[in-house]
Amino acid sequence: MRWLVMLWLTVACQAQTWHAVSVWGRPVPVKAIRNHVALPIPSSHGSTSLVAIFTTTNTAELLGDLTGATISSTIQLRTFGNPIMWFGNNTGGPQHATIRLYFTSTSEPYNLDHGNANTTEYWWANYATVNLSNGNYFPAIPGTYTLTVPLNPALWSASHGESGADRLTEFKESVSHVAQIGFSFGGGSFFDTGIGIYNPDDHWPWPSATLYVLDYSVSRQQQAICCPQIYAY
Repeated sequence: MRWLVMLWLTVACQAQTWHAVSVWGRPVPVKAIRNHVALPIPSSHGSTSLVAIFTTTNTAELLGDLTGATISSTIQLRTFGNPIMWFGNNTGGPQHATIRLYFTSTSEPYNLDHGNANTTEYWWANYATVNLSNGNYFPAIPGTYTLTVPLNPALWSASHGESGADRLTEFKESVSHVAQIGFSFGGGSFFDTGIGIYNPDDHWPWPSATLYVLDYSVSRQQQAICCPQIYAY
């Protein structure tokens, strides 16, 4: 008899193990606040106005062969004042600033040029997503959200919108050696063009929004073999 066991690994999120970048790979600061990793959403008043990718590359429990696994994370967006959210490349699609689950088979920081040249190294969840605003230049929506999605190829898309079901060989290859996992930010038709806070007419202290990762979990399938009973006569 064979049993299929789902092993859930919940990992404490520490700031030193998580990294954030703009769509062009420029670093975005990450902090540890009250034992959680926290990402202050960049403001237009700063040097980097948008964050596109927020990931970990050195949390071993979340990386490696994730074939058949399920990813789940609980996040919380907290706001101060009335921050206005904006996103890059506002072209078509639902007009929301979004966050979604994301993984890649490369450990290199995300860069749009590299992503366009290596489309099947990067994968975005189609439906494990949260709207962080109701439009471009609309108020941020605070709240606590849970994102959960299995690594089913039909539920994931590559860089140019190709379904994992249509690029099954490449999807399986990427899932078998995940090197970086976390979140992606975008808006409209794009998953990775970044989000930021835009309040040009306000004065210090400027309105702000901070994303907390309360937990990030991966379930891995393990096949347990039940040994036959041995009877003594």
